Parts: sequence; C-alpha cells; structure tokens
Amino acid sequence: MAFFEELGRRVSDFGQGVATKTKNFSDVSKLNSAIADLERQIANAYAGIGKAYYEAHKDDPNAEQREGIAYINSAMEQIRQYQEQVKVIRGIVKCPHCGADVSATAPFCSSCGKSTGFAGAKIVCPVCGAQMAPGTAFCTACGNRLPQQAAAQPANAQPPVQPQQPSAEQYCPNCHAKLAPGDTFCTNCGAGVAGSR
Repeated sequence: MAFFEELGRRVSDFGQGVATKTKNFSDVSKLNSAIADLERQIANAYAGIGKAYYEAHKDDPNAEQREGIAYINSAMEQIRQYQEQVKVIRGIVKCPHCGADVSATAPFCSSCGKSTGFAGAKIVCPVCGAQMAPGTAFCTACGNRLPQQAAAQPANAQPPVQPQQPSAEQYCPNCHAKLAPGDTFCTNCGAGVAGSR
C-alpha cells in the first residue's frame, strides 16, 4: 500500500513539474515575443529617424552622411528609370495635355478627358514592318527592340523627315544577307553596312 501511495505522490509531483515547466515555457515564449516586437518597433523608429534625416539633408553637400545620401539618391533615380521602362513595355505614355499616364491606344485621357490624338497612331518595326501601338518596346512579330524615339504621336502629327532611302534592296557586303531599309549593321553577322547596296 505504501508503495502505491509513494508512486501516486511521484506521479503527482511529476505532473506538477511538467505543468510548471509548461507554464514557464509559455511565459518565456510570451516574453521573447514581446522582446522581438519591441526590437521591430525600435528598428522602425531608427528607419524613421534615418528617413527624416535623409529628407532634411538630401540636397545638403555638407551632410554628415553624404555617402549614404548619394547612394539613396542614385538608387531612387535607378528606380525611376526602371519604372519608366515598365511604362514603355506596358504601352503607357503621357497625355499631351495634362501629363497623366494613359494607354498609348486610348483616344481620350482618363484624367482630363481631352482627346489624346493617339487613335490610329502606329509604330512600324524597322526590321519586319509590323505595326505596333505607340509606346511598345519590342516588336510583337519579330522581337526586335523598337527605337526609343518611337513614342506615341497624335494621328494628325507629321512624321519626322527621314533621309531618302534608295528603292533597291540592300544586302550585307560581308555575308550577303538581305537588309531591312535603314539598317546600318547586318542583323546576321553584325558587319557595318552603311552606304552599301
């Protein structure tokens, strides 16, 4: 009988020990979570102080953190350039009246409501002659990168004056591949072909 009482006491003590350890583990986990949350808040506060410093000193040539400011300025400019490239690829151009972003094929601006003049405007691929919407970066027929100056033009705009091209077909002087009108380099071998016939 004493054996069973001792066994019962030990089981009870063990159960209480487990419960205490579980409670301790739970308390420690809660405290560690609270510590991590406060550390995140401190990091956000540091970032906020840094951003405020940057905003106050971004144009100050004598700022203490000039290298860091220069890096941020450079990175922000790179982001702006990437965003412009994304717009070109997506066929987004500026409204000629208010400067808002609009689709290159939109006949009217969604911001000011005025006619964009883009309806009917097309870009012609210099390699294959396929027509694309203004603002398109790559030809959808042959994959050629379209010239950057190929921006949206109003339908009634006069095309830029191009030098007269001879009507005869042109061939590469190196590999004799057929060239598209206006090519200055062979798309087959890369040789310069300006002035060749």
